Amino acid sequence: MYNIAVLYGLKFGLVDARGIKKSYDGGFAKKFIVFTSYPPMGSAKETLAKMPYCEVKITAHPLKDAKSYKREHKDVYFSQLDEFGERGMSRDFD
Repeated sequence: MYNIAVLYGLKFGLVDARGIKKSYDGGFAKKFIVFTSYPPMGSAKETLAKMPYCEVKITAHPLKDAKSYKREHKDVYFSQLDEFGERGMSRDFD
């Protein structure tokens, strides 16, 4: 189990939230930090409100800020949102 999972991408959607919830429930990481350019909307925002272990940071430079955050912490998993969780699994078949 990682202490922190740092994820980055342009947008955070419902598929991402479900993937994070499933990973958290499976014991993948204690906390998730997501760096994204746009705030979550609709169902993703509602689901995120029920996930105290997940924090979304809005930034103009998600990759740069995620790398900076990763350097400051130990025992960190680092990945792009497109390659993590349900979205990552659905792309395996493309």
